[in-house]
Amino acid sequence: MCFLVVLGGPPTHRSRAAHAFPDDAVAVVDWAAPIATTDPAEEPTGWSGGRFGGDGRAVYAVQKDSTAVVVFSNQEQSLKAELVATEVIGALGL
Repeated sequence: MCFLVVLGGPPTHRSRAAHAFPDDAVAVVDWAAPIATTDPAEEPTGWSGGRFGGDGRAVYAVQKDSTAVVVFSNQEQSLKAELVATEVIGALGL
């Protein structure tokens, strides 16, 4: 788990990467960003999941094969959570 903070403030983004069986990775993404109630997330290429932004929070959750990456934010823009997820995926070589 990784936290991004602003000096003197609470964490702005929390990210988590999980490696599991493929069905479990899908379940993690569906738990964080339910497919039925969020917009599709398809970045980076080959990853899929859901995204939401609003009500003082955002989430970006994607999975590929047996790996899931989820980013929660206390900011309403899901683009920021997407950028963090993309960095996590790249930094971990996923």
